[in-house]
Amino acid sequence: MSGFNQFSSLKIIQGAGGNFNRFRELNGLKELREVWLEGSNQLTLNSLKNSPNLETIVLNFNGFENYDERLRNEGFSQTLTTDISALSTLNKLKQIKINARGRMATFTLKKGTTSYRLFDPIVASKQFEGAEMNYSSSIENNEWLEWNNLEGNEEYLDFSWRVDKGSNFSYTVEGQIPIRWK
Repeated sequence: MSGFNQFSSLKIIQGAGGNFNRFRELNGLKELREVWLEGSNQLTLNSLKNSPNLETIVLNFNGFENYDERLRNEGFSQTLTTDISALSTLNKLKQIKINARGRMATFTLKKGTTSYRLFDPIVASKQFEGAEMNYSSSIENNEWLEWNNLEGNEEYLDFSWRVDKGSNFSYTVEGQIPIRWK
């Protein structure tokens, strides 16, 4: 989808039923006000920070490259969006709705490890300041993800998180961390 940035007066971009994975094409669209997309493989949302008129961002990341991958049920194959801090510069935002599924980078755990704790793995934007983060793994917590009773044969660790601020700002994630045992 190259050339999007040539539409300098574009105000709304909307797409469904696919995986838009070239967010950098949106970089610098100064008049952009609304983004409604299904995407994939976005670790950050840095490409949106140069669109100062953005008011609405609604993004869905399904975690798979295509429908066949989803049917095989072998775990997520696409990068999980874990850093939305670039949205902090967008002072006109009235709505952020992000639903993301995907995988984080592979972790290496030593054989014999029976528990693992990951502290605050996401970077939210200022629009979520003061909101309570809710993490869910093998325990529920608002500061970290934690897995207990690991057996050493897990392929990945499942988790989710949710943060809401009012009814207009939400960031919901279902993810996996692939594990390499050594």
